[in-house]
Amino acid sequence: MRRLIGVVFLMAATFALPAYAQETTGSIGGTVVDASRAVLPGATVTVVSPALMGTKTTVTNERGEYFVRLLPPGTYEVRTQMTGFASMVRAGIEVRVAQTAARSISSISTRTGSPRSSHGQRPTPSWGERCASISAQRAAGRG
Repeated sequence: MRRLIGVVFLMAATFALPAYAQETTGSIGGTVVDASRAVLPGATVTVVSPALMGTKTTVTNERGEYFVRLLPPGTYEVRTQMTGFASMVRAGIEVRVAQTAARSISSISTRTGSPRSSHGQRPTPSWGERCASISAQRAAGRG
C-alpha cells in the first residue's frame, strides 16, 4: 500500500511540474540616462498597452534602472518623466512570454531655457524635437 501511494505521489508531482513552470507574462527593463549618459535615479517610468488594460508605473533606482514585471504579451509604450527633463516616449516595444524586453531610455534632454506657457508651465517638446535630439546624439556617436 505504501508503495502504491508513493507511485501515485510521484506521478502527480511529475505531471504538476510542467504546469507550475509555465509562465504567461514578460517584462520590460532598462536604464534611464540623460544626454551626457549620466544615470537618472528617481525618474518615473510608465508602461502603457491595450494588453495591460491600464498602466504600470515605477521609479528608477540609484543606478537609473527600472524593471516592470508581470506584463501580458503585447506591444507596449514606455514613458519617462523627471523634473527638469523633457519627457520621452518609446513605442512599439514587444513583450513576449518569459522574456525581458530591454529598453534603455538614453535620450532624455534637459529643458533648460525652454519657454514657459501662459500658465507658467514649460510646453512638452514635440516629437520632432525629441527625434532631433536622438539624431544629434547618434551623429555624435553617442547613441
